[in-house]
Amino acid sequence: MNATINNGFAFNVRRINRSIKALDVQTLMGNTAVEEPESSRIERLLTVYVSVRPLLGALSSFPLIPSAWRKAVAMLLQTLDGIVTIRGFKAGRDL
Repeated sequence: MNATINNGFAFNVRRINRSIKALDVQTLMGNTAVEEPESSRIERLLTVYVSVRPLLGALSSFPLIPSAWRKAVAMLLQTLDGIVTIRGFKAGRDL
């Protein structure tokens, strides 16, 4: 049983690392200084969200975080997942 839990944890850590490394932080941070249209800001938000979603998912199930906090993170995930679905957002699908 411990091996399964450890393997699951290792898999999640690899997935989180892979998705975070795939995020082009320098480019995205550089775009914040320039006034940009709302649609570009939404696309940037969704790009960042898709990359950090595995991390947020792990936080939403981490037992040391208070239950109310985990529920709030889960609600944020559900809300942003809905927006990603509605917009048909493609970035990060290979992660």
